[in-house]
Amino acid sequence: MSNLAESGVFVGIRYLVLLLGSETHLGVFSFCVDLSQRSVGFFMNAASFVFVPRAFLSAANGNVREFRRGLFEGAAIALIFAAAAAAGIVGLFFSGHASGWLGKSFDPAVFGIVSCAVLVNRTKKVIIDPFALRSNKAMTLTYSYAIGALACCCLAALGLWWRVPLGSEMAFLFGYVVAAACSFFALRNVIADQGPGAKQRTVLMVGLDARNE
Repeated sequence: MSNLAESGVFVGIRYLVLLLGSETHLGVFSFCVDLSQRSVGFFMNAASFVFVPRAFLSAANGNVREFRRGLFEGAAIALIFAAAAAAGIVGLFFSGHASGWLGKSFDPAVFGIVSCAVLVNRTKKVIIDPFALRSNKAMTLTYSYAIGALACCCLAALGLWWRVPLGSEMAFLFGYVVAAACSFFALRNVIADQGPGAKQRTVLMVGLDARNE
């Protein structure tokens, strides 16, 4: 369900750009989003594959603080590499060495904004989403993405209607910021919980997952 709600952000805004903008605008926006997901997003995905399972293992063993520390540590390391990747792509563009494969579909300002959006979303997946799963509150993520998608589409429609420069790109970023903020505030007590109840919930969830397998 959360994936369906999340698609409201990156699919809904593309339809709005096509309806209220132009095909050229849509081409540049889509290319920059796809490029950022395959470059900047790669490192955040790698962090989720490495650090999130390790964090859940620590929590299952009763070390809830290590669960939290592992998630934040993984996100911080991934953010450094992701920012370096984004800076490298922009640097290649301005150096002229990548003009052949970037072409006219690349805009450094658009790429910078959508890369920030990808970083916000992927960081949320590494840090906040595991707390929702550990506490059996996955629907919170769905509601957060739904609110973010609504905010994104409304702001994008206004920006495109009024021809605000980079308005749709900022709306794309704003949608993910809203989704992350809603998830954080809804789960703030779970994120701050370090008591014995957290250990019991983690062990229970791991046991249920093992039986389901």
